[in-house]
Amino acid sequence: MLETLLSVLPIFGLVMTGFIAKRLLPSSDLWKGIEWLVYYLFFPVLLILEVSKANFSEPGLWGGLMATFIATMIIAVILFPMKRIFKIENTLFTSIFQGGVRYNSYVFLALSQSLFGSAGIVIAGVFMAYMIIVINILSISVLNVYGSNQ
Repeated sequence: MLETLLSVLPIFGLVMTGFIAKRLLPSSDLWKGIEWLVYYLFFPVLLILEVSKANFSEPGLWGGLMATFIATMIIAVILFPMKRIFKIENTLFTSIFQGGVRYNSYVFLALSQSLFGSAGIVIAGVFMAYMIIVINILSISVLNVYGSNQ
């Protein structure tokens, strides 16, 4: 428990540093540029580099991927009856669905590195590459069915 807490503290500190920096640096154009670089350049490059290092013959890797897939599907399936039970509008449901099945890649990657070192980054990269595809297919499908087509 203490190890997990100590692993999360630097991530929390980094988020707080970003929050404070955004308040002190008023240029929104600067932040848009930084976000673009991280999201479209640095993050994909990191993901590709780490996945290329993965040992896909690891016995636990495929089981872990399958467990993650099944857990995501269970959450997705549970969300549909909730839409009916709580009488959620279609367009609102698309956002709730995405919030239910998505995860924060940045926190996941940082936590994996903090807890497991460089091996954690490799494994997290494989999981992220796999789950980004699965979650995007699910989210786009739900958006296509329940979205307002605007």
